[in-house]
Amino acid sequence: MPGKSKTPKADPVASTYPNLERYLEQCERDSAAKLFEHTRKKLDGVGGNKSAQAKKALAAINRVEGLLAELFDVRTKLEEQARQAKMTRR
Repeated sequence: MPGKSKTPKADPVASTYPNLERYLEQCERDSAAKLFEHTRKKLDGVGGNKSAQAKKALAAINRVEGLLAELFDVRTKLEEQARQAKMTRR
């Protein structure tokens, strides 16, 4: 069939994970809170026919922010465990 590529598509999860991991390692919790600030403000101002879609997008942003907070908590716990392991080895 013309126009169709025969190469398999890359797994979006596999390509996203390294980017997410890099973000969590390089950024702090405060920067994650600011990540969606502009988008949230724009969605808060949406009305009319698009208001239901804006509410869904805001709910999704809330879920993502919650997941990022959990990932930052995990990172903090892992860093603390690594520090404690180093202290016990000495």
